[in-house]
Amino acid sequence: MKEIKTILALYDTIDFQRRKAALATVIRVEGSAYRRVGARMLVLDDGVWTGGISGGCLEGDALKRARLAIHQNKSSTVVYDTTRDDEYQIGVGLGCNGVIETLFTPIDPADPYNPISLFRKLTQQRTVHIVVAVIETRGAVPFQAGQFFDLITLKRLAEANRLEALRNRLEKDVQQLSARKRSSIVEYQLPGGSVKLLLETILPPVRLVLAGANYDVFPLARCACELGWEIVLVAAARKFSAALSGVADRLVEPAEPLPVDDFTAVVLLAHDYSTDLENLKKSLAARAPYIGVLGPKKRWLKMTQTLETQPDLMEESGLFAPVGLDIGANTPEEIAMSIIAEIIAFFSGRAGGFLRDRAEPIHSDE
Repeated sequence: MKEIKTILALYDTIDFQRRKAALATVIRVEGSAYRRVGARMLVLDDGVWTGGISGGCLEGDALKRARLAIHQNKSSTVVYDTTRDDEYQIGVGLGCNGVIETLFTPIDPADPYNPISLFRKLTQQRTVHIVVAVIETRGAVPFQAGQFFDLITLKRLAEANRLEALRNRLEKDVQQLSARKRSSIVEYQLPGGSVKLLLETILPPVRLVLAGANYDVFPLARCACELGWEIVLVAAARKFSAALSGVADRLVEPAEPLPVDDFTAVVLLAHDYSTDLENLKKSLAARAPYIGVLGPKKRWLKMTQTLETQPDLMEESGLFAPVGLDIGANTPEEIAMSIIAEIIAFFSGRAGGFLRDRAEPIHSDE
C-alpha cells in the first residue's frame, strides 16, 4: 500500500495539460524475482517515475515501454525472462532467474476506469480489496486491455451486458482468492470472445498501535512509518513529543477504546506494570490479532496470573511476550527492528527464521 500512496502523491502533481503518464504493473511472476505480482511504477512522458517493478534491473527498459504506451495510447504487456542466456534478452545475467510479465497502461484522468482513481479509493478503506485488471481481450467483448475495476463495478458491468456466467464464475474465483490472500490470472470465455484478467488481492497496511510514550517508542514508530504502516499512539497527549506526534496518524487517550481490526498489531511498552496490564485487557477484549508485550518473561507470567479469567494466555497464537524476534537486540533501534520483523512474520504466516534454512521457495506463491 505504501507504493500506491507514493504513486498517488506523484500523480497529484501532474499537470495533464502538459504531461502524460502510464502505469506499469507486474501481473505474473514465474520463478525468482525481486518484486512480486502487484508491484507497480508510475511513469511520466518526461521520464519522471516512482515505484518499481524490480530491484532496479528492469526499470530502464520499463521506462521506455511505458513512454511507448503513452505515445501509442495503447496498453501492452511485456515478458522479461531473466532465466535465458540470450544476450538480447532484457535482464539476462541478472540474479533474479525468473520470468516477470508486466502490463503497461496509459493513464487518462477522465477515464472512469482509471486505475489511479481506483487505488485512491483503496487507501480510504481498511479492508481486503480485489482489483481486477484486464490483460487481454479477444473478439467482441465489452472490455478493453488496460482497464482496472473494483469487484462491484465489474459485476455491474457483467450484469449490464448479460454476462451472468462471468459474474458467477468470478464470485467463485474471488472466494478462493480471498481465502488464500493471493493474486491470480484467469481467462473467461464470453459470447463473442474471451477476456484474460488479473485478480489482485490488496491488503490494507498494518495498523500499529503503540501503547506507551517513552523514548523507545520513537524508533519503532519511525520504522513503521518507513514501511507505510498506520501508526496509532496510546497515552496522554501531554506525554508525546512533537517529533513523536509528527509520525503518528492518530493519538488515542488512555480512556479511549483501542482501534483494532483484522490487520492491527498492538505493542505494549509503557514500562509501567499497571498500565501495560490495563492495555493488555483492552487488547484482549478488542480481539487484536497480534499483541506484543515488552519486558522479561517473569513480568509476563505475573500478568497471566493476575488475569485469572485468561488462564491459557501463553497458548494464544497472537500473543508475543517478550515481544520481538531473538536477534540479540539491545538498543531501542535494534529492539524496534526485532519487533517490526516479528509483526511482518506474523501477518505473513512465517516463523521468522534464517532464509538459508528454508527448504521451500522464499515466496509462498511459488
